Amino acid sequence: MENSKKLAIIYASSILLALPALSMAYTLQSLVCAVVSFLEVIFVAAGAIYFLVYGIMFLTARGEADKVAEARQGVLWGVVGIVVGALALGIVNAVTSFFGLGSFLLGC
Repeated sequence: MENSKKLAIIYASSILLALPALSMAYTLQSLVCAVVSFLEVIFVAAGAIYFLVYGIMFLTARGEADKVAEARQGVLWGVVGIVVGALALGIVNAVTSFFGLGSFLLGC
């Protein structure tokens, strides 16, 4: 129950952080650009923190098989998260290009 409260607080605060960028969006293109830019920052920050935490955990495992396995699994899931984020960005880019809204791969 406590973890679900923490997740709800994290989701609510991330939405609140995105509101200023979304409020300045006047067109569909600027709205999509604001959302994609916000999500890019979130994915990069989360990936960096994830790799930092599990990298330190890997270094401090001192050869203990359980800790090394847990750290290796964390790094693996970090890679999976970054790949999913990159695929999501690619899908958004493909859809916006299809509808003629431009490309958001290198910024807006």
